[in-house]
Amino acid sequence: MKLLHTADWHLGQDFFRTKNREEEHRIFLDWLIEQLRQERPDVLIVAGDVFDSANPPQYALTQYYHFLAQAQQHCPSIIIVGGNHDSRYVLNAPRKLLRTLCIHVVGGGTAISNTNAIAKQIIPLHNRDGELIGAVAAVPFLREGEVRTNIAPAESYAEKISHLREGIKAYYQACLELLQPYIEQGLPIIATGHLYAAGSQLSDDEAEGKSERRIYTNMGNQATIDTDVFPAQFDYVALGHIHCPQIVGKKANIRYCGSPIPLSFGEINDRKQILSVSFDSNCVADIRPIEVPTHRRLLRISGTYEQVIAKITSIDHTHEQPEIWAEVIVRVTAKSDDQLQRIEQLLADKNIIALPVVRQELNTDGTNTSSTTKQLYDFEIQDINHQPEIVFRQRCSL
Repeated sequence: MKLLHTADWHLGQDFFRTKNREEEHRIFLDWLIEQLRQERPDVLIVAGDVFDSANPPQYALTQYYHFLAQAQQHCPSIIIVGGNHDSRYVLNAPRKLLRTLCIHVVGGGTAISNTNAIAKQIIPLHNRDGELIGAVAAVPFLREGEVRTNIAPAESYAEKISHLREGIKAYYQACLELLQPYIEQGLPIIATGHLYAAGSQLSDDEAEGKSERRIYTNMGNQATIDTDVFPAQFDYVALGHIHCPQIVGKKANIRYCGSPIPLSFGEINDRKQILSVSFDSNCVADIRPIEVPTHRRLLRISGTYEQVIAKITSIDHTHEQPEIWAEVIVRVTAKSDDQLQRIEQLLADKNIIALPVVRQELNTDGTNTSSTTKQLYDFEIQDINHQPEIVFRQRCSL
């Protein structure tokens, strides 16, 4: 059996509220169709955050359905689970129709006590000849109310975290019990998830809290999920949410594939890829990354005025190529409109767009003036829970 694992498309993203990613996503989805033709997988898994918002623009919905219409011609099964950015209602609305095309959609979780509903998230896999070849526990982003039945108003922060982890672990355990018939046949067992796994490497902006915030943010940065929530009987766990591709917890069969295009300037150094996973019987035989081609360059340009000028001048780019989007920060001791105009003209000559604008940061003592922002995100959750006045004052001081 072979599967392709992708996630975190974020169709419909509005980059800095000025630029959409329609063209880049169209190119990626066309490329993904070609990979389905070449790789001939038995299943395609999309592990959450199909869309960037709960109410995606119409062009993003058109892209999604156009892709599915093509993809089902080249892949026996397609499994799509919802992420924290997705609306379960938007994803689930056409699922009965899509199921006739062997496209299985699980837009959101269900109460852990509802075994019948969880059973519907267990999806048998068949190859092109109709033979049973495995099964998937299609687990979407799980909200706190779905995995916790013991919420108490007086519980401590530590108790909240502990109960959340226990609830997610119990959810996967319930899936495992429903998968026993497939396990007894020696078939590959796969699970999906959309969460923040403990120890995961974050992209620059994710780490700073500027881009993809850690899941369960109401529970704080310590609400990470250990890999022991996934039963050892799962042969492969296809995760979404973190945009940087990686192995989780030193377990090669638990993976984030990452986002297919850079969704923030903090992701420009991440590898963009999908994963091809092959099985020999019920064992993973090979996991191979397939690099996603880059259509648009994103750059970070920062430094003194002279340094920024030199960096822009050295960029080899023409108007015949797609425009470059850049984060441009000029660190100055005094703001200057003349310097700003020269930088903007130089960017225009190079077909570079500064998003949102060229920023001048006053820096009189040689330190990075943006450090106060990071300090806010580094606050301990106990401070947020028990000393909101401190957080409020810090926020007002930025």
